Amino acid sequence: MPYHESSVQGRLLAGDDETLLLVRRWISESLTAARYWHLRSDWRDLQQEVLSRLVDSLRQERFRADGELKSYVQGICRHTAQNWRAGRTLRPSGAMLAEPAEMPSRVDPEQRLISDQLVRRALDEASSDCREMIRAYFLEDLSYADLAARLDVPVGTVKSRLFRCLQCVRNSMAPAAPMPGRTTR
Repeated sequence: MPYHESSVQGRLLAGDDETLLLVRRWISESLTAARYWHLRSDWRDLQQEVLSRLVDSLRQERFRADGELKSYVQGICRHTAQNWRAGRTLRPSGAMLAEPAEMPSRVDPEQRLISDQLVRRALDEASSDCREMIRAYFLEDLSYADLAARLDVPVGTVKSRLFRCLQCVRNSMAPAAPMPGRTTR
């Protein structure tokens, strides 16, 4: 039974750009979880692998339409990252990804520019300590231990501070939504 064309999975398979952005955001949220930070240099490859696996799975109609697609995507992320971490190859060396015409379209340059500006704005709004930690960890590729030595704090403190900094950045990028049970005036 094919997916309904108005469902998220139906729109993704039809190549809808907005749906692709939504699914990529779900994948990014999953792969940037603290447990996968050590794989950060491979995030782009992992993201593409997860998207490819998701599209393959949807084409084979493995996803039950009564389930939640976001949870399904998170499961694919978890499985793919665990295989990656274990050092197992994800695809046989001769296996090819689907032809670009078969894959959902890429993010258009204007959307990429808007996303980049949102990230910059979110980082500008973060404290200078948060910006420094994020820069050191992600751009300088410092380990927790190196960052702890630089800041003269325990490794656990570095992990919790970095986690809170990333949460603040994510929250500032998320659209404002009213809290459940509260009315807005």
